[in-house]
Amino acid sequence: MSMTQKQFTEADTEAYYDHEDSLYQSFWDSEGSVHWGYFENLTQVSAKDFIPACKQ
Repeated sequence: MSMTQKQFTEADTEAYYDHEDSLYQSFWDSEGSVHWGYFENLTQVSAKDFIPACKQ
């Protein structure tokens, strides 16, 4: 293992997500999913296109 790599234990991972849970819940939906959106044409995207893209 190089000096830039770190081995995280299961306890490390659990502690991280327990601590950051409210952050993740702020953008996950109620089912625990993230929907970033799918845009048909990225060359002509506007803010009004975001909600329909999320539904896709």
